[in-house]
Amino acid sequence: MASSSGGAFSALASWMLKQGGYVCAASYDDDFKGVHHVIIRSEEELPRLRTSKYTQSRTGTCFQDILRLLKQGEKVLFAGTPCQTAGLHLFLRKEYDNLLTVDIVCHGVPSPVIFTDYISYLEHRYKSPVKNYNFRDKKWSWYHFNTKAEFKNRKAVYLGTWEEDTFMRGFLRDYFLRESCYTCKYSKHERYADITLSDFWGYDATDGGFPNDDKGISMCMCNTVSGKNAFESAKSSLIWCTRPRKMSLTNGGFSPRSATLEERQAFLEEYRRIGFDRAVPKYMYPEPVPDDLRVLYFWG
Repeated sequence: MASSSGGAFSALASWMLKQGGYVCAASYDDDFKGVHHVIIRSEEELPRLRTSKYTQSRTGTCFQDILRLLKQGEKVLFAGTPCQTAGLHLFLRKEYDNLLTVDIVCHGVPSPVIFTDYISYLEHRYKSPVKNYNFRDKKWSWYHFNTKAEFKNRKAVYLGTWEEDTFMRGFLRDYFLRESCYTCKYSKHERYADITLSDFWGYDATDGGFPNDDKGISMCMCNTVSGKNAFESAKSSLIWCTRPRKMSLTNGGFSPRSATLEERQAFLEEYRRIGFDRAVPKYMYPEPVPDDLRVLYFWG
């Protein structure tokens, strides 16, 4: 329940840490207005790496630090977007048997500036700094997740359904992704990482699957022998089954972006001119919520 989908990353990371290895993945900044990659070595630190983070993560010196660890013979798991993973491989210039790379099926990387503006918008609205934030809280459902912000004054908790939350609406409409995301070379089944993870939105339990309890299911694609071996080692802590590969095609991260570069440019030009507060009602209007989900969200 602490993960965005089924917790497969936690299982792989825990397996690596129990071997005495290191894990490098994305963590929120202390003020929750940005995201950066960190390297951890203990399971006590693992919670900060869980959950999806829909903004660009700064890698800092992590690539150099990973190279140093690999040359020392240490085992390392790196998790990031497909382009970050490809970048790490290009930086290292050679393959290392003691490196395991994990990428995600990525919808696109939103602007860190707009995410900072969004958190500031929430802080102004609730008159308190944010002390914790989760893009993919599962209070009501995994399929119909909500964002969650907790504030230092403890007087309020913000819960925004994905249909209504301003940042999620702009993100899912592809208004403020990186320019390269609109012509992404990695939105395909051929991957650079040893393992690819995502929500298994197309999961079907028929013909040998386990029941879907709506608490989250991870899709885990083993792309290399190293990836398959790592999954075999970690799967004892998972409830798992094999599924036809075609089921994964329903994941939106394998598809082209819905908005065009021209639409993105028009939005960003106006955003720079009118700011977050005024862009919200114009561009980030809520999706209609079906009656059955309205009951789930507001009275469940």
